[in-house]
Amino acid sequence: LRFSYNSTLTGLTVNDSIATLEDNTFTYTLTNSEDVLLPTLAFTGEVADQAQLIQWGEETKADGFATRIAAITNYAEDGSSTDYTLELRRPLDTNNTLADLLLGGNTIAAFNANKTDYTYHLASTTKQLPDLQPIAGSSLQHIATSFADSTMTIVVTPESGEATTYTVRFVTDLSEDVTLANINVE
Repeated sequence: LRFSYNSTLTGLTVNDSIATLEDNTFTYTLTNSEDVLLPTLAFTGEVADQAQLIQWGEETKADGFATRIAAITNYAEDGSSTDYTLELRRPLDTNNTLADLLLGGNTIAAFNANKTDYTYHLASTTKQLPDLQPIAGSSLQHIATSFADSTMTIVVTPESGEATTYTVRFVTDLSEDVTLANINVE
């Protein structure tokens, strides 16, 4: 026979780490900006037999952090409940470099994430440019490409703002064939 019911939480772990509780609000800051998936939560109640309803809000970005709020309703066995808030924060991603730059399926010669200017020589007989594929250094980057005047421009923008621009210039080498192909005499 049970004499009391309680809907009070005494603890919350987020991905196996303890969140801070103050005035029915838990706060937890993730250390990795790539932690964008919902975390594993484990609740500790004052008594056993509690159940939780979790409603996640949209992620907002401000002051160098992305924040997602979860409204948690903790239910006791008798149906009574206590409401909590979980504020889950992560630093905004600052990675504005590429992980790789593929040209025709292979890493471009002398690729270095911090090197932003490349020149690629094409044979004089080249009819079509090879495929150029930037590989993101982070899943949170935005990559934009444009092509003009034999130059491919790649702009890598992280969540935090400051972009890096890579350029690949395509230069057609002159033919070394100096033989006369045709002559007309009138």
